[in-house]
Amino acid sequence: MGVTKHLAAVVLAAAVAAGPASLATAADGEAVQAVKARQDLMKSIGGNVKGLREMLQGKNTDTAADAQRRAEEIAESARQIAVLFEPEYHISNVGDIETTAKPELWTDYEDFTSKATALEEASGELALAAQTEDMNAIKTAFGDMSKTCGGCHQAYRVKKD
Repeated sequence: MGVTKHLAAVVLAAAVAAGPASLATAADGEAVQAVKARQDLMKSIGGNVKGLREMLQGKNTDTAADAQRRAEEIAESARQIAVLFEPEYHISNVGDIETTAKPELWTDYEDFTSKATALEEASGELALAAQTEDMNAIKTAFGDMSKTCGGCHQAYRVKKD
């Protein structure tokens, strides 16, 4: 076998051998990206919830306008939840990738998406309450919205230590 044919055979053999590994690496990369996008979205929601809570507790200088903005950002994020959670990556199938998503999220995906819709609606109600600048209305709407978060987390998220 000539040097060129031998080199071609070696390259072909290496490509065939690397094929499944390359696919596995691509799949792992896809899982990492999908999980990171979900985590970033949830951190954004959490940051807004924290800001709202601190405003209601008098721990920051946010105004009703800030509350409205935060509530609208939560509603926009809530609209993305179902799409970002479509890929089925959870604690039982992602290996070393850190996630707190339970497999039950996908076995009862309809309930999960209804909970995301409830968050979107409740945060919309909070935005409307914030427009009134009535702190009691904002507190009530914030409490209602927070319950939607908890309902989903209890069912579909592994408790963090």
